[in-house]
Amino acid sequence: MFIEATTGYTKSLTDPSYISINCLFNDQNYWLNIKQRELVRTGKTLMLDDTTTWVKLIQDKKPKPQPKQQQEEYRKTPFGLIKTSRQTDDDDKIEPDVIRRPWDTMDSWIGSLGIPKESYELIFRLGQKIERYFETKVEHFAPYLLKDGLVIRITKFRSNHEKADKIREVARYRNRFDKLEERQTYFRENRVVEHFGRGREDKLAQIVTDTKYNEEQVKTYTFYHDNRQDGLFQREVTEWELKDKYLDREDNLASLRVHFGVPDKKFGPAEEEENSRIPRKILKLIEEFNVPPGEEPSKNIAQRIYDMEEDCIKLTFHREKDRILSRTITFHKPPEGQKKIGLDDIQVYMVDPRQTPPTLNYLRKLYTEQLKDQMTAASRAKETEKQVQQLIDRKSFYFEELMRLQEEAKTILSVGLFDTKRNQRVQSGRDRQQRERKEREKSEVDLELDFLAPFLAKYPTDLTYQQALSVREECLISIKS
Repeated sequence: MFIEATTGYTKSLTDPSYISINCLFNDQNYWLNIKQRELVRTGKTLMLDDTTTWVKLIQDKKPKPQPKQQQEEYRKTPFGLIKTSRQTDDDDKIEPDVIRRPWDTMDSWIGSLGIPKESYELIFRLGQKIERYFETKVEHFAPYLLKDGLVIRITKFRSNHEKADKIREVARYRNRFDKLEERQTYFRENRVVEHFGRGREDKLAQIVTDTKYNEEQVKTYTFYHDNRQDGLFQREVTEWELKDKYLDREDNLASLRVHFGVPDKKFGPAEEEENSRIPRKILKLIEEFNVPPGEEPSKNIAQRIYDMEEDCIKLTFHREKDRILSRTITFHKPPEGQKKIGLDDIQVYMVDPRQTPPTLNYLRKLYTEQLKDQMTAASRAKETEKQVQQLIDRKSFYFEELMRLQEEAKTILSVGLFDTKRNQRVQSGRDRQQRERKEREKSEVDLELDFLAPFLAKYPTDLTYQQALSVREECLISIKS
């Protein structure tokens, strides 16, 4: 039957509207008529095996038959000397006379396409490409084309107008040394989200910057907590408050909240520029803890508050089962001249009044322990403030002398070891090897030179002792000059 290519309808072989057969196909192959002459379609075969008339698109490739001489040698060889292989279950499934049909049958009249490596790495024409969709513009850039490592930027507009306002922008980066992979900017919400890959020293995973209408910034840092020793998972920073969240810590610390105040003024000689920054004053420390596994909740602290302004420590214990309130203990700093804390400086709240209140010795011991923990918490808060200051200033952990803003302006891209074009270490190593090779070749040439030949030319073959000394002196004077 015939198939009309324009409509897809089938027609019989005796249809008079068709004069010749240009091509044939079935589920096994495709044949092309070379002579393009009229073929009789009634009563005769088309003789598809005739290579002068038909060309098959898929050539059959049969395994080469084994020569008779080699077969006779195998028959004469004893059975014990024939190398045999272990037969597997898959060998039974393979048919020995399978016809393999490669598709590379017809040679192309076009020469091989040669693309230089530099042009291939550009990917697009001139290394960049712009696509426009409905209210969206997509910009593609080749790797290493831009200094900041930008490879794609997607911008969403309010409308299709040329001067329409931006709604959202997504920028993806590659090969950055600071591991920045994506930056999302929401213009309506004044929000910026940055995603980082693994490999940073600070284990930073994400930064979310929210700018409120009063121009107050709230930064939320997310870390790869499984790679950090302190188990820090998230850090939220405002101008006067800091909050950390921890996971899987041995001391069961769940969160740390620090309230800062205006730093105290210092009078005296001007300090160095590095130490000129005055740390903020810590007003309050709030620590929250999880219940240790296998222990009673009522005996473990749930929240601990260090109030630096009022000089007091407030402890809140975990609630017992079927209880609404929790047991609390508040310690006030004893007055000056009093070494030990007294009952007037302690406030204890018991959920069940029938329970026996703690003794004074127990409370004094607990107060001493909390003072030690307060020093530890204060040092932890100061260290956290330093880290926060580095992150707020966008300071790089790889180059401490450069600020993060300078790093954005002078972005350093990571280069693979086998990228000989961009890897300066490999290029400098090759230049050094080439320079050493040239110097070695030059020294070998100098060794092959005969410095005495020009001076021996004016003397006969056999020299006397005086003539030899004269040639030596002339050669030395020539070299020194």
